[in-house]
Amino acid sequence: MVIQNASMDRILRQVNDEADIPMQRRARITPVFRTEIKPHMLAASKLFQLRPSG
Repeated sequence: MVIQNASMDRILRQVNDEADIPMQRRARITPVFRTEIKPHMLAASKLFQLRPSG
């Protein structure tokens, strides 16, 4: 048996509550991002590579 902590309980309850929201209402929710992605940041992200472990 696994006992979940309070934060996981809140997350699971929120997911369950959102499942009850009709799809039409959920579709109107638009995320708002406050961080502007500048061209140099986008270019750097395309060049990013992880180094092999070892």
